Amino acid sequence: MAPRTRNALLTTVRVLFSFARSRSYLPKSESTVAESVAKVKTGDSDTEIFAPECCLGKRAGARKTGPAAVAGLDSVEAGRLVQPLPGSRRAAARASW
Repeated sequence: MAPRTRNALLTTVRVLFSFARSRSYLPKSESTVAESVAKVKTGDSDTEIFAPECCLGKRAGARKTGPAAVAGLDSVEAGRLVQPLPGSRRAAARASW
């Protein structure tokens, strides 16, 4: 497991125990094992800067826009994933392709 992943999971478990303690599911005076576990040193990592070209799709004219860009899909891939409701105008238009 990568150090950052381990630290993120440790933080999540600590938050869970903190929540349980705040709701009196756990005694407030006792510490948990998660609090005694030390975080792993992650070291320095290079910061990556992405150029605008990375947001263009692999296909000619396909651009990553809107929610599809956040998901890492270009417009052609996102269009393929959308399943129109049967009987809708979009389904009829898609059937004529």
